[in-house]
Amino acid sequence: AALTVNRLHGEIARILAEVPDIRAGRVLTLLNRYCYLTLSEHGVFVAATVVRVDPVSGELRYANAGLPHALLRTAGGVLEELAPTATILGALDPERFDAGERRLPFHPGDILLVCTDGAVEARTRGGEHFGLARVREVLVSSSSPPDGRLAAAVLRALDRFRHGPPADDTLIIELYRPRGDWGEALSAHRASERGGDRAGDRAGDRVGDRGADRGAD
Repeated sequence: AALTVNRLHGEIARILAEVPDIRAGRVLTLLNRYCYLTLSEHGVFVAATVVRVDPVSGELRYANAGLPHALLRTAGGVLEELAPTATILGALDPERFDAGERRLPFHPGDILLVCTDGAVEARTRGGEHFGLARVREVLVSSSSPPDGRLAAAVLRALDRFRHGPPADDTLIIELYRPRGDWGEALSAHRASERGGDRAGDRAGDRVGDRGADRGAD
């Protein structure tokens, strides 16, 4: 699995180096081609979400192949679920694949939360799933500027809910645009924990701030 991830990281780096302003859907299309030609014959398929933001125009481009719904909370408190737009990478011939990219406004005060299935599929002793509804509850109940707090809060809620150590790797990405900003600032954080470790092997940090010249990925 680690080798596959490293190969994908290298392919993504190549794509962005060749076309810095490439659309999110086009990135997903190229990744599907890569997975179909190099990984699918080994029975390896990939779920991925690509997000690109232009802070100057206030536009977010979103494409999701097989990961759980992303959640977009506007500065006004409106919460929208962003469903997957494409099938899992490598399952379809490149000629049949459609990334289904969506374009949405992303204004100051807006928050985007993306997570892997390790979050929504966490279970209690009785087998109840954490589910997307509980992720929504964390977003709805939070009123202060996130700055990394939401991703960490979801992970804490998972720990309280789940029975035993995580069974699967969990990654939660939080993308936030500070209120009052119409320039280039974006704040991105992640919170994660690795499956199969009784200690949880947790991590949380700032992914980085990106300007408008390349957007935020």
